Amino acid sequence: MGKRLTFSRTRLAWDQPQATHDACSDPQFVRVDKPAPAELRVQLRKLRMPRPTTFAIKCRSGSWGPDDNPVVFRGAGGVLAMTWYDGGMLKLVRR
Repeated sequence: MGKRLTFSRTRLAWDQPQATHDACSDPQFVRVDKPAPAELRVQLRKLRMPRPTTFAIKCRSGSWGPDDNPVVFRGAGGVLAMTWYDGGMLKLVRR
């Protein structure tokens, strides 16, 4: 996609272009003890994330992503992935 995202303890939002929605203030990341659903595991394996850790995202204010209960997947080396509006899986790369 080539977009930039601020992903921190205080803010989760697209920077370029600047988000008018999908902006989460003071996000909390809560580890989920069950594996990703089977339909997502196929996409995660394609991203070379065979056994990621799942984290639920809770926003103090605002919202994030296409679901009422958004999650992010963390793989080896801190690689992150998340589902998005079109049902695709976004792989986040730190720069």
